[in-house]
Amino acid sequence: MKEQLKDKILSIRPEYSTEGFSSNPLPNEVSIYYEGEDYTIDLFLDINEVLRIEILEGEDVYDLSDADVTFLCGYLSGLLEYQIEITKNYYEAERGEQDNYYYYS
Repeated sequence: MKEQLKDKILSIRPEYSTEGFSSNPLPNEVSIYYEGEDYTIDLFLDINEVLRIEILEGEDVYDLSDADVTFLCGYLSGLLEYQIEITKNYYEAERGEQDNYYYYS
């Protein structure tokens, strides 16, 4: 993968989404999207390891090697795992704060 493309991908802020109806939902999808004159980048990974990669260089499809796909899968997987841990820690801290309140009737 070209270093310029790799640097661009690493600089894009990921977006996380949650599907489900839980009181404490965890993110289960991560996506990265960028559209510019140089590249169009659309990356997606869900918790079931469904990976979608669409990269255009200008108007041409960018050919990815197996190593590129492995890198992108690992990168997106790492982002999703990290966001899940952050979310779990948030819920745990929130639960701890609720335990500090005393209710009187």
